[in-house]
Amino acid sequence: MRVTSWHYVGSILGSVSLAFAAGPLLDAENADFEEFEDLELSDSRLLTETQTEPEHEGVPTNTTAQDAEIEEDWEHDFEILKPIVTARGFNTSGARRLCELPAVYCDYGYRRRVTTYAQTLMDNDWIGRDYMLVMPLPEDPGVPAIMDASLFSLRRVGYFQVYVNSGPMPAGIENLSAAMVWIQGNKTHGLEGDVPDGFWSMRTRMLLLAMMGPQFTATLPQELPLCEHVDYRLYFYRLQGFSGDVSALKQCNKITDTVEVFYNPLLGGNVFDAMLGWDNLMNGSINLWGCNFTGLVPTGDVDPWLAWCSARKNTKLRFRVSQIVEGPLPDGFAECSDIFSRFYVANNQMTGNFPLRLQDNKHMIENGVCIWGNSFTGPIPDIPAQVTAIDFSGNRWSGDVPTSWFSAPGLSTVDLSDCEMSGTIPNIPPSVTSIDLSKNRLTGMIPESWFDANLEQIDLSDNNISGPPFSWGWVGGDTDGNKDPDTFLTYNKKSPEWPLKKISLSRNPLGISVGFLMGMLVQYQLEEIQAASCSLSGFLYIFDLYAQEEGDGGGLQTRSGADAFTKLKVLNVANNDLQNIGFNDLSGTKSLCWPSDDLEVQLPNLKTLDLSHCKELQKIHPKLFELDLDLRGTPLLGENVRVNASSCREILGQPVPTCDGATWSVCFYLVLSYSTISNDATQECGLLMAEGPAGTLEFDATAFRPDVLCREVNGYETSTRGSMVLQVPEAEAFVEDPLAKRGIELALAKQLETSGGAATVSVDVSLSIVGARRLSQRKLQAGSQVKVDFAIIVAGQVDQVAARESEIISTLAALDTAALSEDIKSNIQSLGGASYDLAVEELVVLSDEGDEASEDG
Repeated sequence: MRVTSWHYVGSILGSVSLAFAAGPLLDAENADFEEFEDLELSDSRLLTETQTEPEHEGVPTNTTAQDAEIEEDWEHDFEILKPIVTARGFNTSGARRLCELPAVYCDYGYRRRVTTYAQTLMDNDWIGRDYMLVMPLPEDPGVPAIMDASLFSLRRVGYFQVYVNSGPMPAGIENLSAAMVWIQGNKTHGLEGDVPDGFWSMRTRMLLLAMMGPQFTATLPQELPLCEHVDYRLYFYRLQGFSGDVSALKQCNKITDTVEVFYNPLLGGNVFDAMLGWDNLMNGSINLWGCNFTGLVPTGDVDPWLAWCSARKNTKLRFRVSQIVEGPLPDGFAECSDIFSRFYVANNQMTGNFPLRLQDNKHMIENGVCIWGNSFTGPIPDIPAQVTAIDFSGNRWSGDVPTSWFSAPGLSTVDLSDCEMSGTIPNIPPSVTSIDLSKNRLTGMIPESWFDANLEQIDLSDNNISGPPFSWGWVGGDTDGNKDPDTFLTYNKKSPEWPLKKISLSRNPLGISVGFLMGMLVQYQLEEIQAASCSLSGFLYIFDLYAQEEGDGGGLQTRSGADAFTKLKVLNVANNDLQNIGFNDLSGTKSLCWPSDDLEVQLPNLKTLDLSHCKELQKIHPKLFELDLDLRGTPLLGENVRVNASSCREILGQPVPTCDGATWSVCFYLVLSYSTISNDATQECGLLMAEGPAGTLEFDATAFRPDVLCREVNGYETSTRGSMVLQVPEAEAFVEDPLAKRGIELALAKQLETSGGAATVSVDVSLSIVGARRLSQRKLQAGSQVKVDFAIIVAGQVDQVAARESEIISTLAALDTAALSEDIKSNIQSLGGASYDLAVEELVVLSDEGDEASEDG
């Protein structure tokens, strides 16, 4: 869930404020705000409700003043507010007194939050004496909403909440006596320039300043007289141009509940230094992140954090700090081990041992500890029993998983990646469903203690695991023997019944055959297998795709109910020593090609197959060409790339010479539209296409060998230029659509398919809505017709080019415009573009010298 301004409203007005998660596992932008979801309201909804609900949002409007003096003050404030509220788009025609004004609340009920909040800041007897002002932005974003200086003359406002989108902060806010001051922009705009000196002397118990664009350039001063008055909460967030040193907030030592300072990129200083001054902040939130905070955590001969933490015993605090520390977290923090409900110090570059002892913490929420991206050393920290997800990645731990982890029955997600851990793979609690141990230096097999886990995702990539990764499945020294029914059961051990969906083993020196690996994984309903750069060898035997068990009459049979790889969508075995996939022997003998129905039965959902940089790869089953297939860096492509579409159509549906009983279902070919993908200036390289059951597809030419797709430039070229007019109702969208341009280029290239002996032909197209000087104007209508200018470049030997140019002019002059229109529409749709109702109406072909070849197509 994305954090919006009203999420923070909920944070402020609830009984406990929030600190947010961060990092790969616990993302700050998607923090847990479920407890405040009923409070999430946009500014526009607030405005609409205020304008249209006759009951004034259910708040009484007939509140009477406690005495004549207060009534006089209310009348004074009414005269100030009515024109300002009216200018913001509120309907004030029926308002005759203060409490009837939209955005003014003289009683309980405002959005179900005011009761607790008013009692906290405005005293219990505020009704009939003070009022609340909540003035949102105008519904029309073009209407300016400035901070009017006359607002600071209000006599009885206790709750001052005003949104702005432009203008400076006027002088005089120090004259306001509101218990709470809330000033907010719209993220991109708000107040402009600096604030007057008196701003920092305002008399309020709580200050919120938020959501301003870079136009707001205030600087936090070193002297803060307002700290004499702010005793409840302080908020500075999402202020793009706000600068200064956060250490000045050390003066705000009367605050009892919350300090939140985040997403202010120009604000610097040392927040740990500021915290040491907050003697009265016991319960609530310290939330300081997303700024430019730097510096060591202060310490000394007597650790100041020992006293700081001891003073907060029997309290509950949400703590999140982001600061580049490059030093240790002092041992005195150990005394805070029991008070934190959230403790986030992610990506702070902290060093040394992690001092907190969290196993007995009763306040910690389920995902309440986040310390990724530091350089903590020593043993892996303990956790409380209620924690369900931890991210301790990016540190330098040693040793095994603590026993406290096994006392956390709900622990499901563990990230210990990039921790420079060495030795054997650690044990994990049986409750874990997702484990990330990537980017370490672990060795050996997955321990059998994992057998009882309930794993859905495993990431062991970038370690030093050699040999079989499991101690179950197909094991043994002779991997080919695994395929012998007489020896299979000798090697096979029962696999754990994990609901495993994804496994990554990439960049480990496994050194086993690809069939051996797949046989070890065949038990699981995997959706993704990552095994790139694992020193895999050999070939994938069809037997490797079936889960086997002992047959009723001896031998082997397919295991009943085993899905094998029927849910597999992604298989990445790039940069290995595979020789073939789709044949039941190493050499790829055609008589041992897999039947096509075996592929359809055993791999029905496979969409992506990465075989790139498999330099020994010689053959793959023709059905695999239908997948999202990566063959970069393999020797496989030459025999499968045809000269043109016609030669492809001739073989489609015909028996494949390398595979008995199989037929070509897809065929690659080069089209006569060339672009450079080679760094060699003497080469131009073709566009790779494919014909298949789904029609014409375009492929990334860079995925194929340049020597297959590129031809020498012979030094002589000429161009044939032309224009045509398309009738397109959606002309403006058509001109801006890159797939429309590509569809026209392909249609013209298709018409010029015959080679004519020329080395290269390229087609270049540009689109516009204006008419051409040489074209008929009789049907040009603004916004409904598109002019297409095209250039066809022919390069090669002189005699070849001359003959080809003449052929091109003749071909274009004789084009059937109706057929060309259909071809363009079909190309755009096959490329994934929109469906356009278009028609080619006129065509002009010019030679390079500009002679007109045809006036009407």
